[in-house]
Amino acid sequence: MFYQWRTNRKGTVSNFPVVIGLLGLFFVLLTVFLISSQRIPLPGTTIELPKFSNEENTPVSKLVVTVTADGTLFFNAQMLKGVEDLETALKDLGADNQSHENKIVVFYADQRVPLSTMAQLFDIARAHNFNAYMATSGDTLRAGKNNVPDDDKSF
Repeated sequence: MFYQWRTNRKGTVSNFPVVIGLLGLFFVLLTVFLISSQRIPLPGTTIELPKFSNEENTPVSKLVVTVTADGTLFFNAQMLKGVEDLETALKDLGADNQSHENKIVVFYADQRVPLSTMAQLFDIARAHNFNAYMATSGDTLRAGKNNVPDDDKSF
């Protein structure tokens, strides 16, 4: 048994109501998917994080410093002109009376950034009583496995 839509124009069959219904269903599904998506864009530019085999997660509020491969600095998604601007920002934030444990700076640096640059940034953060951490990528770090042997005989 076939159901056909008939019009008053010479008895021709029309698919117009079926197409309108499918379009309505498509837009409803599209709206549901867009509302329920969890994508959060990160500010700044794309960097490649170095990978370590041992890592700890830090689930606290933090300040974020991003260093790109070409050495550009971002402090909480705001581009800085140089290291001096970062030192000024941390000095201003370090003046309030927070405890030492709550003052955390996480450095997101491209793996091509020189170690001397990272050491300079860590020194600035620690000079203003901030706990400094470097973000890395890697699933083995989150598992909490320690790759250092317990005894000296395993070398």
